[in-house]
Amino acid sequence: MHARFVLLLLTLAVSTAHARVIELKPGDPLTAAAIGDAKKVTLRGGTYLVTEPLVLTPANSGLTIEAHPGEQPIVSGGRRIEGWRKERFNDRDVWAADVPGVKEGKWFFRQLWINDTRATRARHPNRGTYLRVKESPDATDNWEVGQSRFRFDASDVPAGPFPHGAEVILGTRWVESRLPIKSVDVDQKLISFTRKSQWRTEVNDPYWLEGDGRWLDEPGEFFLDRASGKIFYLPRPGEEIERLIAIAPSPGVANLVELRGEPTKGKFIEDLTIRGVTFAHNEWMHAEPDPTTQPVSGGFVQAAVPLVAAVRGEGLRRVSIENCTFRNLGTWALELGQSTQLSNIRRCTFADLGGGGIKLGSGAIGQGNDALTFGNAIEDCTIRDGGRVFMSAVGIWIGQGFDNRVAHNHVHDFYYSGVSVGWTWGYGDSLNRGNIIEKNRIHHIGKVRADGSNGDGEGPLLADMGAIYLLGGRRGTVVRNNVLHDIDGLRFGWGVYLDEGCCDVMVENNLVYRAAHGAFHLHYGRENVVRNSVFAFSGDPQIYRSRHEEHQGFSVERTIVYWTSGSPLTRSTPQNVKFDRNLYGGITEEAFRVSEMTWPQWRAAGQDANSLIADPLFVDVAKDDFRLKPDSPARQIGFEPLDITDVGPRK
Repeated sequence: MHARFVLLLLTLAVSTAHARVIELKPGDPLTAAAIGDAKKVTLRGGTYLVTEPLVLTPANSGLTIEAHPGEQPIVSGGRRIEGWRKERFNDRDVWAADVPGVKEGKWFFRQLWINDTRATRARHPNRGTYLRVKESPDATDNWEVGQSRFRFDASDVPAGPFPHGAEVILGTRWVESRLPIKSVDVDQKLISFTRKSQWRTEVNDPYWLEGDGRWLDEPGEFFLDRASGKIFYLPRPGEEIERLIAIAPSPGVANLVELRGEPTKGKFIEDLTIRGVTFAHNEWMHAEPDPTTQPVSGGFVQAAVPLVAAVRGEGLRRVSIENCTFRNLGTWALELGQSTQLSNIRRCTFADLGGGGIKLGSGAIGQGNDALTFGNAIEDCTIRDGGRVFMSAVGIWIGQGFDNRVAHNHVHDFYYSGVSVGWTWGYGDSLNRGNIIEKNRIHHIGKVRADGSNGDGEGPLLADMGAIYLLGGRRGTVVRNNVLHDIDGLRFGWGVYLDEGCCDVMVENNLVYRAAHGAFHLHYGRENVVRNSVFAFSGDPQIYRSRHEEHQGFSVERTIVYWTSGSPLTRSTPQNVKFDRNLYGGITEEAFRVSEMTWPQWRAAGQDANSLIADPLFVDVAKDDFRLKPDSPARQIGFEPLDITDVGPRK
């Protein structure tokens, strides 16, 4: 035998001997010490209760943590509440239990899961309805300055006192503000808070109140009473007290797993895989404000980005999160932050999230290769029912990253945007380039359905959102072959939204329908291209440009635009935009308007010289079937039929 081959075999044997494999079962500690120098950890099925995060470091490079075949391990930051009994509370038949540590101030929570279904914290009015701000007496001309009180209407807010944890959740522009109630003046109709709203509180802003036993009036609601140390639950039809499994987040458990690379020292966690594991039951909440100082904000600037994640990390290379489930969470699910490189999130399910689904990168522009986020993929994931506590959180968020791919995902039922990629305001330096967003199905954004059904749901609560939102996008960024529908913001909700400073972005081959305020919107930017798409049944209007500039903002070509009522094509002048070879349907030539311009005037201004107004002949537009019949006039504009058969997660 060749000596070199023998040496290779000996080397492999030695390395295999040192590649320790361990198996853990529920009850075993899930800690770095338990894992030690193992290179593979198999988790048997069952629940692993954690009271502090599992911390992995660069020393754990090469590690695989995976479920035992056919079994489901659950890493839970929760604690089971037991000892339920039937009682009367506020003249209602409820279920009650004593909760150790609550009366002593050692434990307080705002979330509860009953048989894996999120319970609703007692609120007024009940889910799906909202109160409206009557007046904001302290508001100024500066919308970036929030207020710590507002005036309510009639008897919308009861008199105090209020129990510990009672608060108002207020929608201000594109964020929520969670405002602990300080006092109520029923004569002046003024409610005051220990925090201030993130942005200016305005007349008609929506809000509701929660966390008071007086509002425990609908099945599925609960109230945690700190004064008595008891929890009260109003059961849903069909629930049995003997089979009740009630789980609340343990105190102080926000992160379940932390991947602590050290990119500033050039130390990365490399070649780590987590496969087939479920993560559940955690919570984070704003710290109590200092009553001696000016109240701090009860919200975030945008997209709830500072909110923590159940699984988080930074300084990562070739990390894979595969076939995992993130559910019943009070925060973001997964954050692969600054300096995440060449990593993958694939075939994961995210559901019932207090915040958003996936965060990638950060808001800061990194200096040097070790500080950059690039080359990552988020593919074949289902991300749904998010923003259950922090409504401004989104399905997927990418900050200052390049050459990333977001593909074949299904994102739905979020109060704010579906996919959000930035983060540079205007024309300044941006690493948001070369990102590909393709073949995603994104819907029910802004207004969510009732528990994922087709019934009436909640919202819209927030404004200025998009199914796909880009901020400061740069050359090489492509949004293509996506299906986006049912987007409804409180004031503005768009399909594809290019916000401040997007340049050279390609938007092509997308199907966008029922976006309340436009299928495509450019705030301002330069030389963006929209082509070969179908935009249908949007509201105000179909295509929108907010700001006129001296350079060309965008061009629209080989696109079918279809609407039957509402606003005209675009609120725009013909300057510094370019429209040609498009097909406009659903209206007549006489009804066509761009601002006040008629179809002949629009064309005389140099627009749509080779475009048509005709029925595009969709197969069945009433059933959202936007395929084209063989004799469609779309051929005349060079339109290539959309292939959406593989949009969304692949089997």
